[in-house]
Amino acid sequence: MDIVHENPFRVLGLFANSSERDLQKQVAKLKRFLEVGKSVDFQTDYSLLNSVDRSPEIILQATALLEQNYEKLHHALFWFVVDTPFDEIAHSKLADNEIDSAIDIWRTRLKAEVTEANLSSYLNLSTLLLALSVDDGHVDKEKLAEGLNLKGRLLQSQALSKLPSLLHIKSEYLNTERLTAEFVDETVSWLNNLTGNPNGIEKFELIKLFTEFPSDIQRKVLDEQVKEPIRDIQSQIERCEDERKQTPLKADRLGKKLFNNTKDRLSTISSMVNSGNLKYQLLVNSLADEIIECSISYFNSQSKNGNPDAHKKALGVLELAHKLSPSGQTNNRLEDSRQTLEKMMQEREEEREQEELLRDVEPYVARLTKELEAFNSKSSINAVSDFIQACRPELDAIRAEIGDDNDAYIMLSDGIVNCALNALIEVVNGAQQNARSYGLDKMLKIVTQARNLTKQLASISCSPDMASRVKVNLRTISSIVLDLEAIKRKNSGGCYIATMAYGSYDHPKVKALRRYRDNVLKASFTGRLFIKIYYAVSPHLVSRLAGHPIINEKIRGILDKLIKVIEK
Repeated sequence: MDIVHENPFRVLGLFANSSERDLQKQVAKLKRFLEVGKSVDFQTDYSLLNSVDRSPEIILQATALLEQNYEKLHHALFWFVVDTPFDEIAHSKLADNEIDSAIDIWRTRLKAEVTEANLSSYLNLSTLLLALSVDDGHVDKEKLAEGLNLKGRLLQSQALSKLPSLLHIKSEYLNTERLTAEFVDETVSWLNNLTGNPNGIEKFELIKLFTEFPSDIQRKVLDEQVKEPIRDIQSQIERCEDERKQTPLKADRLGKKLFNNTKDRLSTISSMVNSGNLKYQLLVNSLADEIIECSISYFNSQSKNGNPDAHKKALGVLELAHKLSPSGQTNNRLEDSRQTLEKMMQEREEEREQEELLRDVEPYVARLTKELEAFNSKSSINAVSDFIQACRPELDAIRAEIGDDNDAYIMLSDGIVNCALNALIEVVNGAQQNARSYGLDKMLKIVTQARNLTKQLASISCSPDMASRVKVNLRTISSIVLDLEAIKRKNSGGCYIATMAYGSYDHPKVKALRRYRDNVLKASFTGRLFIKIYYAVSPHLVSRLAGHPIINEKIRGILDKLIKVIEK
């Protein structure tokens, strides 16, 4: 029912403040005309109004409505009255289709407040504006807003108490709260038919039309308008959840579909409420939660299915949830999921870069792997030396390609150094365990070679832990070499003074003196006694004479002459 054009007062051709007697006379008149098949026109059949149906059934319905006092009050809010001379003049202007003149007359009567004197002007002008605001589905938003604004001021005024007497009914039938609520319900029902078309009105605009009404009425209108889109979004969330559980591998598409199918509805709700509205925020969080679940389900199922890039699409779905601006725990959960996936994506990119680098050094890696496999069970000095010589160029080539801070390089270099070092340790330990069968010279030779090879390992770039292990073992093996050399010198009876004078144990003239000792002096008792006394005294002399170049030079002169004599 159109609240103005099909108003029961309009059907009966009456003003809303017509008396009961006038109503009965009008009904009787209509019936007589209908009985002879004639139509009848009334003063209120203004040309600005749509045509009206005055069939017997419609007349009967209109009469029944106006027989009820409260219904009479309700429908009077959507019709005209004649209470003052100004009303009579304005209505005559409407009858002559001088609409603007009628509007001007009533507007001049409006004051800052509604009074009993201008109540009829508020009622008539607001009704006229509502009637003019819609024409064949096209809404004049300015007239509509003004009309409802005036109605709201009228309904909230003290002067409304005059309305029952104006309508010839008892004041006890006036229930302002109920009257206002039902006026709003009727108006919203009428306006809902005008939403959703290009020339109509948007829902958020509809809500703003009721700013002059009590806050509880405004909330009621808002709840009514957002009820349908909220219910639709909740239904979409439930459908998405069911489909996600059935097809988690396609959950990314479901998340995108949910976002796209609800964004317009959500935008409509957002335009009607403020961002802090609790009901709106709960809805946003619920929607975001399901989209997050789609992202997680997709990632988990795709990862189990062997998809190494599942995090990319999962992160894209999370971005949709982020666009909703969720709050509280939902936002925290979103951020945690985003950080996790972003970290995974970064790690995956690093893995790909690593794979690219490794492809370039793949031939070197293959050769190193082959060397490692071949070396696995060998532990001789020569084997270690050959292994290091074979691996070193390959390692250097890999380092030149990918750098010595690359994880792959460090892993390879650590493996090679560790393998070689373990073998050297095994060789040194074996030499120590078999010292008696090896003999001093062989043992010294083996450990010295092990030390030299360990020095080579120390020059290879590897991890800090491995470099530290090599350094510790190098010190240990070097210490063993020094101990063995000391034992050899002691066992061989070193010529301490000659060695000090010539600066080297292996100097040719020192060797000549040793030969004389071994071949001549040891052959006689007197010579052996001399040797014994010499070795007992000479170390003390060396400690005193060391660092005295002039004395050493004189000793060398004496020894040179002695060597010339013994070599003749």
